[in-house]
Amino acid sequence: MFESYEMSFAAKAGLGVAVAELNEIGIASVEGRIMSLASTLRTMLAAVDGVTVQDRGRRLCGIVSFSVEGRNGETAEAATERAFEQLVAAGFSVSISRRTSTMIEMSQRGVDCVVRVSPHVYNTESELRCLVDALVHHGGQLISESADARSPATLDLNHDSKPSV
Repeated sequence: MFESYEMSFAAKAGLGVAVAELNEIGIASVEGRIMSLASTLRTMLAAVDGVTVQDRGRRLCGIVSFSVEGRNGETAEAATERAFEQLVAAGFSVSISRRTSTMIEMSQRGVDCVVRVSPHVYNTESELRCLVDALVHHGGQLISESADARSPATLDLNHDSKPSV
């Protein structure tokens, strides 16, 4: 006899706690917080020379996508991939989406890849600033010649208290 499936009771219990917390905070409050953080991050990224926010549409979601301009003979794809790798190395949970994932749209825009950031309800504006600082100084090279020389602050994603939304 073989077991045909496995069930994680710990995952089920965790999901129950997460749903209860979501219901307590309120879905609309969570959505508002995520949308606010995403908008703030888009504004911060748009202010960095060499970074292009790639989000389009009448109503944007909580996922922020951007690409990085290549410099000194480096392609935009290579610069964006290098930025992604640096953010991951710095401890940020980001992803990269390539043209093969969304062929028509990226082909129409002439974009080969984008870094995707998904701020969540428990993130802070300070953490967004840390991400932008790490991006500006990625790979030991400034993306923006006009960027100031601030060093990224310590990233703290371990919040013991409930988010204030």
